[in-house]
Amino acid sequence: MAAAALSADRADAAAVHLYLAAGFVSSLNVMEIEPQGIARNKIWIIYVLDVLKMRLKEEQLAEICDRFSLMGCFDFSLAINELQKTDLVKCEESPLGRLYSMSALGESTLEYFVRE
Repeated sequence: MAAAALSADRADAAAVHLYLAAGFVSSLNVMEIEPQGIARNKIWIIYVLDVLKMRLKEEQLAEICDRFSLMGCFDFSLAINELQKTDLVKCEESPLGRLYSMSALGESTLEYFVRE
């Protein structure tokens, strides 16, 4: 079970990346794309998956989003479901439960938003 848990070092590294990216994501004008900022939430989720470069359980992703006040539980649920439906994240069943990682489409989508 410990191997599946997010290590403290990785969580701290993610915190630094998320903090630095906060200005970038908050500057996106995604409200014009979709109401309620769901696009922003989806970008945050694929960004977290990109930074950590590991498969995460849904609970781990939700915990990261909560820890850094990225989005609430309801918004997280909507965003992760939509990311799955649109193939921006991969979901694999394992003995540990569902594990999420970024798909190739998710990577190219994130590159579109982070390019300067």
